[in-house]
Amino acid sequence: MSNYLIRICIILINCILTWSCNQGEVNINGYCLTCPLNCISCSIVYLCDNCKPEYYVISSTNCLPQYYKSTSGCDLCPAYCATCTSSTVCQTCVDHYILIGNTCSVCDSSCKNCQTTTSSCTSCDPGKYLSGSSCLPCSYPCSECINNSNSCSACIESNKTAVNHQCVCDEGYYIDGSNQCQLCTTPCSKCEYNTNNCTDCVSTFTLSASTQYQCICSPGYFYVDSQICEKCVSSCLTCELNRNHCLTCVDTNSAVNSIFKCVCNPGWILDFDGITCIQCQQPCVECVGTISKCITCQDQLHQKLDTCECEPGWINDMNYFCIPCSSPCKTCQNFTFQCLTCLDVNHELNNLSQCVCKSSYYPDTLTTCAKCSESCKECDQNGCISCIGVDQIIDPNNNCTCNPGFVLVSTQCILQLTRYFLRLCFVFSKDIILFNFKIVHLKSQSSSQNQQTSTIQISQANYNFCFDLFKNIFHNRDVAQEQNLFNLLTITSFKHNLLFFQDRNDNQII
Repeated sequence: MSNYLIRICIILINCILTWSCNQGEVNINGYCLTCPLNCISCSIVYLCDNCKPEYYVISSTNCLPQYYKSTSGCDLCPAYCATCTSSTVCQTCVDHYILIGNTCSVCDSSCKNCQTTTSSCTSCDPGKYLSGSSCLPCSYPCSECINNSNSCSACIESNKTAVNHQCVCDEGYYIDGSNQCQLCTTPCSKCEYNTNNCTDCVSTFTLSASTQYQCICSPGYFYVDSQICEKCVSSCLTCELNRNHCLTCVDTNSAVNSIFKCVCNPGWILDFDGITCIQCQQPCVECVGTISKCITCQDQLHQKLDTCECEPGWINDMNYFCIPCSSPCKTCQNFTFQCLTCLDVNHELNNLSQCVCKSSYYPDTLTTCAKCSESCKECDQNGCISCIGVDQIIDPNNNCTCNPGFVLVSTQCILQLTRYFLRLCFVFSKDIILFNFKIVHLKSQSSSQNQQTSTIQISQANYNFCFDLFKNIFHNRDVAQEQNLFNLLTITSFKHNLLFFQDRNDNQII
């Protein structure tokens, strides 16, 4: 079992090593060994399977070109044969020869290859072109031509190139009066008529807009000498003498200082790219590090450390000066009159963000609200505008008074007859008195030493009976309001100065 596992491990290792061998190597027992010279791949180190381009595999079944397979091995073909089958039989011929029978005969000297006869050319050597079945020489300046002697496909001079079958000077040369190509002078990348007449420039130069044929340093470059321009530092648009000596700046919000450096204008700081200036965040006039870290504010009276903020109750105007909120605003936003909070607790905000007095209050000053009279529902500085009770009217003095036939009890207007109704109700219902309640009153208040009191007893049933009648008259009030009003009227309906209800155990009811 252990031997089997060892064999498996060896196979896996060999696979891994085989995958890792380079081209031109073969894995033998886990080692990458080099194939024969000019061999792309091999199965064993001395036997090539595939050769590099332009090389042939030599084996027992194949011979090199111009050799044929014989009984003794590979023998040389007859002279001028490209391939053959024996020492006397050619199959194809090398250039400048034609196969006639089984032998190769030389073509005419003007032919590269010929066909049918030795003078019937099918292709020509360089410097000649095929015209019919003849090879004719190319004309100057062609080193090679096609179709006719002046139709160049290559040129004799190394500084010329065939373009549209014409020999023209290479880039960086111009043609002189002798039809010769002359080298342009740097910084010209192209020129005409003479070496200094630039029509294009090398990469660090550009053609002058004001002087014809002249190359000048490109923007952001400076002259080292007449043929060399070097780049300025990134923030400089133009410079001279050296790359750090700025004349103008890339960013229009920067300027050249006294030591010829580009620095941002006041109110601007350099961005992370080292070129661009970015403006301080208003209301900063000057900032450092970041656009929001202020060292000087527009309104220096309201500067707080490295921030520019107005105190509560102030906001920035259009010029970023702090101005106070308008009364009665305590704090505001956007506009001085757009309130967030109010100075007086009796104010409230309306839907226009204005401070207005709460219901039943009126503005007694620009910043405060005063409580209306108790009988007023709404009022102003002159008095009531509307009344709490529906049975009230506003008199000439702007006070709420009861309508004729009504009397004021607390803040309520009650029919004058109601008091007499209650008294009669209690008097005529005394037959059902259960003596559960009593009304206590003062007989006389003239003596502070010994006040005499008397008691009138009112039963629970008597009380409930009269209260039910009372509710039918004043059905438009809530139950609690009816109860309190009934109790009050019951006390005041008697001629005596009545004070309060008590139950039979002398517990005060109202």
